[in-house]
Amino acid sequence: MTHALVVTAVCIAIALEASAAPRTTTHAPAVRGRPLRIAAALCSVLLLVSTGLAVASTQAPWIAAFAGTLIVAGGLLRAKAMRNLGSHFRTEAGASALVTTGIHGRMRHPSELGLLCWVVGLWLAAPGPWATALALAQLPLLAMRLRIEDAALAARFGPAWAAYAASTPRFSLR
Repeated sequence: MTHALVVTAVCIAIALEASAAPRTTTHAPAVRGRPLRIAAALCSVLLLVSTGLAVASTQAPWIAAFAGTLIVAGGLLRAKAMRNLGSHFRTEAGASALVTTGIHGRMRHPSELGLLCWVVGLWLAAPGPWATALALAQLPLLAMRLRIEDAALAARFGPAWAAYAASTPRFSLR
């Protein structure tokens, strides 16, 4: 039962993200796209290993339910961010427009907060030294992604980005 909860949560989160991914994107020049693609690939591998570990070792149903809720919430948040960006959504830094409305009007990095929910959910499903190491390995990758994205947006949008960044928190809903 607990394994099915975790698997179902991961499948729902993946389906939410897949349904929100834009069919077309704008073609602004990518800025430092390769480091972000490498970080994203590493995060994906770590999430895959974490998922396997969580599915194999989750014992308590209430932990599986709570972890599954966090994973689905992360998928919902990422899907909402993707939908809000629409054709401006990219996997590498270099946006064609500065989107400051919708969920991006409440926080600058909702997709990354969603990823953090996934990571914490998977860690809760399988607490232990391996899961902790996998979760902690995600943090520097996430921090690198935030720095690169913020720098690329600042370079592209200048004063508009500075005003947005000053008035909009990275993660918290205001």
